[in-house]
Amino acid sequence: MLFGEIPEESVSPVCGDDPHMKKCEAGVWVVVTEIGVFLLVASILLVNLIIANFNNIFNEIRAISHQVWMFQRFAVIKEYKQTPVLPAPLIVLCHIYLFLKYCYCKVRGIRELHDNALKLFLDCDGLERLRDFEEECMEGYFQKQERKFIFPNDECVRNIAKRVEKIYQKVEDIKQKESNPTLAIQGAKFRIRKLEDLANKTLSNLAVINQGMATNVHVP
Repeated sequence: MLFGEIPEESVSPVCGDDPHMKKCEAGVWVVVTEIGVFLLVASILLVNLIIANFNNIFNEIRAISHQVWMFQRFAVIKEYKQTPVLPAPLIVLCHIYLFLKYCYCKVRGIRELHDNALKLFLDCDGLERLRDFEEECMEGYFQKQERKFIFPNDECVRNIAKRVEKIYQKVEDIKQKESNPTLAIQGAKFRIRKLEDLANKTLSNLAVINQGMATNVHVP
């Protein structure tokens, strides 16, 4: 039923007014409508369920993706290390060298191990190298943790400094806006003084002219 495999006779039976046919019952269309709505909602829910499942799988793989990449990288490095150095036509020389080396070790009684798998027991040199590796890993981990704690503080200080600079610029702009009216008033006062001086000079000149004209009129 979920995939639309519904017999048509059970949903919409054949009916009519013919006496040989079954009479149509009232409300048959309600069943068809409900089935259609059910199929639509069920399909949407199934699609959402599949998407949610894919998202969950993606998140799980993403959480261990770095570990998977490290294992794959180790496998590739191990494979390249075990392969001969020379290409395919000259690979016979590598095999001859390995055979001679094996014979030499057998004659001298030297035991050479070619075990590259995981080891349960290590010798003294292996333990020392393992401890050195663990110490380096721990130092790197602690350095990363210190950087995580230090860098946010530096970023906070930088953000605070930027905000202080912005506030200082705003204060300077406000001071300039406040000082502009005072400068305009001072300029207007200076101009008024200049105009007063010019008016006084013109008045003095007019007085001199009037005196000269008066003397010229009284002279016979």
